[in-house]
Amino acid sequence: MKIATIFSAALLASVPAVSDAAVIAYWNFNTLTTSTNNGSSYSPSSGSGSLTVGVAASDQAGSNRGINSFGGTTTNSLNSDVAGQALTIQGGASESTTPVQNNGATIIIQVNLTGWENPILSFASQRSSSGFNSNQIAYSTNGSTYTDFGSAYSPGTSFGSTVYSFDFSTINALDGAATAYFRITLSGATTNAGNSRFDNIQINAVPEPGFALLGGLGILGIFRRRRF
Repeated sequence: MKIATIFSAALLASVPAVSDAAVIAYWNFNTLTTSTNNGSSYSPSSGSGSLTVGVAASDQAGSNRGINSFGGTTTNSLNSDVAGQALTIQGGASESTTPVQNNGATIIIQVNLTGWENPILSFASQRSSSGFNSNQIAYSTNGSTYTDFGSAYSPGTSFGSTVYSFDFSTINALDGAATAYFRITLSGATTNAGNSRFDNIQINAVPEPGFALLGGLGILGIFRRRRF
């Protein structure tokens, strides 16, 4: 019994602390083909989730505009990933068309947060001088009704070392949500050639205390059955 008590104490001590965030999903976009529309849906480089781009106009007359891929960055990357490519949203599909077509474009990320809480969305971003300069973050648990999170932000005109990070730890509705959605809505582009790049998008979260403890107690139960 003494051995079991010692093992129990060690096991409970090993339950992840609230600060031990894990990567739920991560997109580095390094498999994209440069200067090409690689589609509107993107699987994560690691973890589990989905990322979908919604634009009003793309690829008119084979111009590869609207959704594109330009050079990326190592800012906010994981696993020593190279800069590679970045997901790029452009103002529109035709430079001569007015007004700008893709103001209101969206990037929607969906993940399963069952057993997780306090999610954080982070990414690297830059815009061209005529690119999207007013981008709004929002969240949802059903994919149809979104709530804005804070004020719109304006990305810089170079990647640099800036990480755009949004901490949703105060949003209890997202804790343990089987369907959690994070949306970036792009506005403020002044030309159809203007663009914004996104790279190394991460969703991180910490284990819900009860979820982590149940896993630990399950291991302890196996140990007790085998020991006694």
